[in-house]
Amino acid sequence: MPRTLFNAFSVLLLGIVITVPCEAQGTPQTTLKSKVNTATPGGAASAPKAAPQPGVPAAKAGQSVRITEEVRPAFIIDPIVNRLEARRGKVVNVEFGITCQGAPSVVEIRTVALSQDENGTIFPNERVPAPTDLELITPKTVELKPEGKFVIKARLRVPDTQSTFHTFGILVRDSGQLRAKSNEDQPDGPRVGIRFVTQYLLRCDVSVQGVRAENAGKLLIDSGELIEVDGVPLVRVYVENPTEGPIEFGLRAQVRATEEGEDKPTFPLGMPVRANLDEPEKYFGRILPGAKIRLESKLPKPIFPGQYYLEAALMGGNRVFTESGFPVAVSEGDFPAQGIGSVMAGSGLLASPSQIELSLQRGGNRAEVLMLQNDGATATEIEILPETLDGKPIDWVGVRPNKVTLAPGAARKVSVSLSASGDPNNHRYARLRVKSTPAGEAAEVSTPIVVALLGKSTTTATLTGGELVWDTEHGTPAFVIDVQNTGLRHMPVEGQLILGDESGRPIELRGGFGKWILPGATEHVRFNPPKSMKPGKYTARLRIDTGENSKPIEKRLEFNLDGAPADEVRAEATPAAQPQP
Repeated sequence: MPRTLFNAFSVLLLGIVITVPCEAQGTPQTTLKSKVNTATPGGAASAPKAAPQPGVPAAKAGQSVRITEEVRPAFIIDPIVNRLEARRGKVVNVEFGITCQGAPSVVEIRTVALSQDENGTIFPNERVPAPTDLELITPKTVELKPEGKFVIKARLRVPDTQSTFHTFGILVRDSGQLRAKSNEDQPDGPRVGIRFVTQYLLRCDVSVQGVRAENAGKLLIDSGELIEVDGVPLVRVYVENPTEGPIEFGLRAQVRATEEGEDKPTFPLGMPVRANLDEPEKYFGRILPGAKIRLESKLPKPIFPGQYYLEAALMGGNRVFTESGFPVAVSEGDFPAQGIGSVMAGSGLLASPSQIELSLQRGGNRAEVLMLQNDGATATEIEILPETLDGKPIDWVGVRPNKVTLAPGAARKVSVSLSASGDPNNHRYARLRVKSTPAGEAAEVSTPIVVALLGKSTTTATLTGGELVWDTEHGTPAFVIDVQNTGLRHMPVEGQLILGDESGRPIELRGGFGKWILPGATEHVRFNPPKSMKPGKYTARLRIDTGENSKPIEKRLEFNLDGAPADEVRAEATPAAQPQP
């Protein structure tokens, strides 16, 4: 008797297992776009061969193969989430409408327990009993006719607890649509097929009226950290719910100099799953019983090397219930993208941006704004003087006003513009020397801001790359490549590095972040990997675009990462995988 190789969660196709996700919340699970990037080697006796399609050349062993299959859901449901407001103990009815989209199907409907991922996503948990507060009124098995409609009806009793919100789940799943090729040439051989299952997780979310947010005080702040994401600092705090009920809460944080230091303005954190919502909903924290979730937010202001104190405050309504603090350290180069937008020009003095481009070309700007902000505790006198990159005064860049005094917390815009002096054809480069003098302190001098003046010349940048290496000797271990500009014009460098482990799961890293490489200069472009990298074999593939009509810089590195502690991480290139262009 023929054997059919399929199930609802995976597909066996040409000897390759393709996982089909079936647990995304709020979306039907029948659309599948599978991409198989490695063909099965010829001669594999265990894998049945597909018949060649007319006009389509057969794949060779080792050749990349792409398979795309699209199936629309067997039915759609509206709404996905029923949001209610009710008091404790009240009984309310909820409804969800189902519309069949194609062939007849049998649909199973049942209440289900819910669990929560670390990022805040709620998913069905079929391993524990469903709560009894939600009861289905309509049948649990329904046969849908083509274009037919059905209404799921349920009765919900709001639990008589102190929780300010509750969420309940209904799982709706059909028996699947089987797609299998005919097996006429080998009636007794294995039969390969795919079963597409449509599944919805429906939610009933209840905001409970007349209950104070006291339960937020029962939550625990597990840990807090400052991490780098896409080159900028991100505050991440983990919260646990040790109770037997769901809890709604808010979380705010601040970063200050020390634990006893002066308070700084706080900012809200939110669950990653709600990041695309509008305020204030994106910052509502909702945690299920026994869950541990993370809340995140980009740091609203730049942070520079030094020791700091991160404090997180759990809130219910407008009341603070729990505060926890964590020391954090920032090293040079930890947040490479941050230095493009803002730079420290003196003690407590921020200047934005750090790169200013003036242009005589069509569509270019002859003046730009430089923002100065005094985050220090005393008034600061500031003087700005343009000079060449080797420190000689110039007159073809003007700063107005070039002398200002900023009170603590004050900010001021100054204009940076070009003058008519000098050769209008050539590209020129300068820097701004910033002299800052806080009240009662010695003057500080820095040159953190680069100014480019683009002339009428059409010359371009020319970028070349060295070897891609795994660097463990200069700060946090990272992938590093030296990129040199041998052209006559600056160019912002943006790089992408795809890191894959033995399982083939890709991790995308960014580097450069738009930092200029000036003519004749070499920039060390770093790609910081996740701190959670596990020991094993890795492949890194790098690409840096070098401009229109120019070949990109492409490198490849294979290496073994050992199990040393984070501050002693070691790696060695595999013999057959030295960096290649």
